[in-house]
Amino acid sequence: MNYLTVTMTEAANAFEKLGKAVSEATPTIINAFTEVQIYFEPYYKRKEQRRQVKKRFSIVILFLFSLFIQAQDLKYIKSLDSLNNQSARIFADQVVLESKTKFEFLRIDETTNNPENYHEVVYIPADAVNKEKKAKPFVMCDECIKVKFYVYNAGENKTLERKGTRALRFDEVSGRYLDIFPVWERVFKPGINLEKTIDDYDSRVLKRKQPQIEYRFDKNAYLENNWYIHNYS
Repeated sequence: MNYLTVTMTEAANAFEKLGKAVSEATPTIINAFTEVQIYFEPYYKRKEQRRQVKKRFSIVILFLFSLFIQAQDLKYIKSLDSLNNQSARIFADQVVLESKTKFEFLRIDETTNNPENYHEVVYIPADAVNKEKKAKPFVMCDECIKVKFYVYNAGENKTLERKGTRALRFDEVSGRYLDIFPVWERVFKPGINLEKTIDDYDSRVLKRKQPQIEYRFDKNAYLENNWYIHNYS
């Protein structure tokens, strides 16, 4: 009995000492954790700073990339003012490549005796009838798409008696809305909406001062469901 009493008393004293020790050690433990936090805080701050810098850098890269793409597009569009027969045909093929109607090459018409001469690449629907008749130069073809280029002499200077060299400038293409919208969206106004563009002026105009560019995508007021892309540059 005395042994048990002594043992319980010793245990109580031991727990009391342990409680005091824990109580006394608590500030030390807290200080230790605080010191650890302070020690690692610069690391976490540096890590967060690096993350923020990386994020901002990525945004800048995307911004510069978008500007680069835009500059390249404008450069290409400006190049449509000075083409040769081959590059004009390549662009004309692009016009009909993504059209709703399946077209095939029909002929090339070119005027040579007017104050303003034109070079036209003509395409006809693949399922059109009487292709042989319509294949004759300058025959009217309401079904056709004609990609029209103005013929001029690049570098010509009459005062200095320089004749210049033959060049083609994209002038106009006309056709049904769904046939020429794809090239307008792909080349001139990327990202525009098919339905919204019908009534949205901003979606149908491309105008820049440097380089000097002005293109419009409009509805023909005199023909039903006929639209045109015209170069006003």
